[in-house]
Amino acid sequence: RLRIRAVGGPVRLFADGVSAEGKAIWVIRDGEFNIEGIEFHECRVRDRNGAGIRVERGQVRLLRCRFIGNENGVLTGNHLLSRLLVDRCEFGDNGHGDGYSHNLYVGRIGGLEVRGSSFANAQSGHLLKSRARESLVTYNRLADDPNGRSSYELEFPDGGRALVLGNVLVQSPSTENRTLLSFGAEGAAWPDDALVVAHNTFVNLSP
Repeated sequence: RLRIRAVGGPVRLFADGVSAEGKAIWVIRDGEFNIEGIEFHECRVRDRNGAGIRVERGQVRLLRCRFIGNENGVLTGNHLLSRLLVDRCEFGDNGHGDGYSHNLYVGRIGGLEVRGSSFANAQSGHLLKSRARESLVTYNRLADDPNGRSSYELEFPDGGRALVLGNVLVQSPSTENRTLLSFGAEGAAWPDDALVVAHNTFVNLSP
């Protein structure tokens, strides 16, 4: 069990051309982790998949963290017992620009919960992409600026069980894809699929 918490204001980490294991500013595996008040900036690696945090295995809680200008803000592996909680965090301007990297990209893990967080301006990728078995997305703002080039605001390509509640989703006029929310576009990867969408505001400004 590990807790890392900023005291007296945010702690800002700039990759400056280096990475852990050629993957991320921090690589996390095997444990329970609480990370609070840390900012992760500008991680880029040779395979174009550099992340602020790479979660390979474990139970991870992120509180009031920021992920700005990385190729992925947070990227997880595909470990079924892993779970990720994102609470009051900010994601902006992440993505390599090729459409394969995103503000938040969650693999086939057991569970994802995102609440009270802000997502904007992924560089050609999605604001939030989750392949998790269960995804709970509540009371967030997923909104591009007028010149933002994000694709989907929210995607669940493998289906699963997803609850989308009380969010604001805004598609910019400069989007590279007019879809705001996509579910199961790549087929069913889990034994049960259910999508519940309630009390959200969808704004599509694309022509």
